[in-house]
Amino acid sequence: MFDLISHLASQLFVNGVSLELGNTGKSGHIALHLKDFLIRNGSGSGIIIDDLSVYIENLQADGMAPDFNKASYIVEKLGVIISETWLNDILRMDKELEQYGIHNLRVKITGEKFSIIGTFKKVVSIGFSIDLKFMVEKNIILVNFDRFWAGDLLPLPRGTQKLILGIIQKRIDKGEMVMKGIKFRENFIIIDPLSFIPVDLYVDIKGIALKDGYIGLRCETDREQYLTAIERKKLESENGENETSAENSPDSVVLPGSLEDVAGKIGKNTGKNVTVKESAG
Repeated sequence: MFDLISHLASQLFVNGVSLELGNTGKSGHIALHLKDFLIRNGSGSGIIIDDLSVYIENLQADGMAPDFNKASYIVEKLGVIISETWLNDILRMDKELEQYGIHNLRVKITGEKFSIIGTFKKVVSIGFSIDLKFMVEKNIILVNFDRFWAGDLLPLPRGTQKLILGIIQKRIDKGEMVMKGIKFRENFIIIDPLSFIPVDLYVDIKGIALKDGYIGLRCETDREQYLTAIERKKLESENGENETSAENSPDSVVLPGSLEDVAGKIGKNTGKNVTVKESAG
């Protein structure tokens, strides 16, 4: 694990950092602004965190060290840009896929097209590529396996498609990812990024963009809107109520709603029948 971390983040570059402290009533807040943060590995590829603004709200000390675990976090602005080379470095280090017959797996981002390319080896070797589409709905990221190709031109046989999708599902289900918000549904992978974060986090994911060699994610959040929700939650907690009801939260609060609702909207946009029923493992 430490070798992996060292390989993927061997160099860090930070530019334009500012820190602000403030008080609101009995609690304080910290604002962190970061212009550029680059995580780069030995090959020179990496992740760029661009124009980050995070507010740590409702930070209480009571004469002791601040309790950051009980604070609320608002990501007002965030841009993340990931290079395909960095993604391919990760895939090259995952040798477990070869046990299932998938070799030389890699990512290719051309224009606004995101493809996974590899070789499936069982009785014979079949070169394949899968075109992916990304959608965001209520902070849920859906990855749609859009088209399957044998080589560059011929459609991949449905039997081989099912074999490859079954391997992907096994790889996801085998790890802890499935317990942290990554679920497999037929031709989709459903990702709930907020479930990976063990604090009270407020953010609005606006979209995912592709451009030659890079994939980007953009977040923009109305801080004042969520301050109201945080204050309401704080008052209800002080009054002995355990949790804030969803109907009292802002319309775009991070609670994603039911996966059935999200799947229905995706189905309308793609023309496919999308369900949230578990696939057979």
